[in-house]
Amino acid sequence: MTRDRVWPWVACSAAGPALFGTFYTATHHLPASPVWTSVYRVVPAAVALLVWRPVLPAGPWWRRSLILGGLNFAAFFVLQAVAAHRLPGGIVAIVIACQSMLVPVLAVALLGERVRLFQVAAAALGVMGVALLVEGATTGLDWIGLVAAAGAAFSAATGFTLTKKWGLPPHVGPVTATGWQLFGGAALLVLAAFLVEGTPPGLDAAGVLAVAWVSLGATALAFSLLFTGLHKLPSAAGVSVLALTAPLVAALLGWAAGERLSGLQWVGMAVIAGAVVAGQRAQRGRASTQDVAGAAHGVTSVRGATR
Repeated sequence: MTRDRVWPWVACSAAGPALFGTFYTATHHLPASPVWTSVYRVVPAAVALLVWRPVLPAGPWWRRSLILGGLNFAAFFVLQAVAAHRLPGGIVAIVIACQSMLVPVLAVALLGERVRLFQVAAAALGVMGVALLVEGATTGLDWIGLVAAAGAAFSAATGFTLTKKWGLPPHVGPVTATGWQLFGGAALLVLAAFLVEGTPPGLDAAGVLAVAWVSLGATALAFSLLFTGLHKLPSAAGVSVLALTAPLVAALLGWAAGERLSGLQWVGMAVIAGAVVAGQRAQRGRASTQDVAGAAHGVTSVRGATR
């Protein structure tokens, strides 16, 4: 795949995790109930995408949407919230960042993808960068929190890889398919929320605004961008490294809000940025079927990505 065709889709994919990073600036306005917080994040996002493209799944896509929604949204968000309540944020960030090292393994096993050594090295380098970025915030361990964080990383990596493996049904774009996943995740989350946490907590005005942003911006738009790039680019392992932009953006937003970053943390940010760029080298190695078709149809390819 040529460089001029790769980088627009890489930028599209990277914008998704960058939007994820804004989630942490809104967390103090959200309720402390991890499952209901996940419901508030996923349900409006699912509704927005299904209203935007009111197409329902057919055949095996009902089952696939439920599985992918459970992995990418329901399990991941709840486990991430549990880990965040029991561990320092730095530990959670490091463990969840390890998903970028799990995806290459799953890509080989489930996709038959040829993963190169430099891709694994880039992912490992990115995790090291996250460790530097959160230095000083990694004290205090809780085994339940560690298991939850590891489960979140594995759930996200598995859902990500299966999203690539199953692709898209005919005449359906990535945004529509993302809405199906969100709908499946929302159904599981609502059921779990009532069973585990009872009635939903209330929201004040700031909470409503926070929910509006994290559901529409940091979830619906973010995952639509990420999965669009995932379906367009040939290497799932390469796209997974882009998830490391989330802690990078979160740190930059904290710095913009007045938080002080040490020299070591700035080095960590540079390491993450280098790892993200290095991880995309494989995207130029081979073209996917969708990209070949896109080259023939020009602008039509780009429009199809927003369906």
